[in-house]
Amino acid sequence: MAKLDFFSTIAAAITAAPIKTLKDEFQHIVRVLNSNDIDFSVIGAIALGQYATQRMTKDIDILLLDDAYSDAMEALEDAGYDVRVEMEGSQFSIRSKQKGSFSYDFLFATGVDPEHGAILQPRMATVLGVPKVPVPSPEYLAWLLLQSIEYQTGKKRDLHIHDFKDLLGSGKLNKVKLMTMLQENSSAKGLIKIYQSLSNNEKLAQSRKGLSWGQLQAAKKASKK
Repeated sequence: MAKLDFFSTIAAAITAAPIKTLKDEFQHIVRVLNSNDIDFSVIGAIALGQYATQRMTKDIDILLLDDAYSDAMEALEDAGYDVRVEMEGSQFSIRSKQKGSFSYDFLFATGVDPEHGAILQPRMATVLGVPKVPVPSPEYLAWLLLQSIEYQTGKKRDLHIHDFKDLLGSGKLNKVKLMTMLQENSSAKGLIKIYQSLSNNEKLAQSRKGLSWGQLQAAKKASKK
């Protein structure tokens, strides 16, 4: 990690540039993290939009390893952001200075997969008009979504199921690679069952397109046998 007293000089130069748009602000935050040598990956709806349908969202989720918690918080505070701690040691957020209620949520994970791979084996993409921003590969993003589906409930779980199915049908996900990754991880047995269930449901949904009501009911009955 770079020393924060050295970084404060760089941050001063960065913050001198006017931030007029969401793109400017996001680019500024990316520069703050990069200047402090903090590995990160943009996840959530923004990352999903790189491979499938971009859905509406009020926040940008940024994943970092847990050993970067203090450095990231101090770097962003030095850059002029008001950091709000959501969960001590594992999550904090900063509010966008642009119009609206947009926020940046910083999530901290242990150094194991899928978080580890999402951060340290990313793909570089153009995000909100900013080039060379790290995002998870489709397979690591799918793995993260499966984890959320396993632990979330209610509307959040339904939303992540929708996101997973969207990614599944995008043609960008290497399904064989994802299954291999899950099978090689001893803690992912439950996720494999969820993946298989959602995959089967998606195949059924695709096969039902264009069917009449009677044919649809027959397909439903057949699927339950």
